[in-house]
Amino acid sequence: LDGTPRRMLGTQIDITSQRELETQASADRSRLALIARHVPGVLYQYMQSADGQQGWFAYVSERCEAIFGVAASELTADASALLRRVHPDWRERLRTSLAVSAVHGAQWRLEFPIRRRDGVDRWLLGAASPQRDAEGRTAWLGYIADVSDLRELEAASRDKAAAEAASRAK
Repeated sequence: LDGTPRRMLGTQIDITSQRELETQASADRSRLALIARHVPGVLYQYMQSADGQQGWFAYVSERCEAIFGVAASELTADASALLRRVHPDWRERLRTSLAVSAVHGAQWRLEFPIRRRDGVDRWLLGAASPQRDAEGRTAWLGYIADVSDLRELEAASRDKAAAEAASRAK
């Protein structure tokens, strides 16, 4: 035997359609990332295991660094990086609101305070729609916006109205 193959067996499969789907999926992801860059808040998909014990960000737009002070890569690696930014008095309220949303399949909506890494305190408004998959996991597809300026404007408006009422009462 001189090492020359005598016979060769193999299988050929046409993967053209699979390649086309992969190319389309890649183009869709790129398009989503481009759109998300121009949205003033954070777009995300947050997943929770069927037992509710584990949570992770399957997707988070890059605006999260400007809003939360946490990089998107850090959040996809460790979802608790965002929870650590939430004011301690609000963490359990946030967890409970997600649990209620998961159990009832109801839209999640919550305003909550965070402290960014730069020490700036901000108020965020989160809203998402939950979806349960075949394995029992829950996915929230949603949006988080910084509403700090709006809250300050509303407080100033209330203060002005109270001052005007006090002035009229004199």
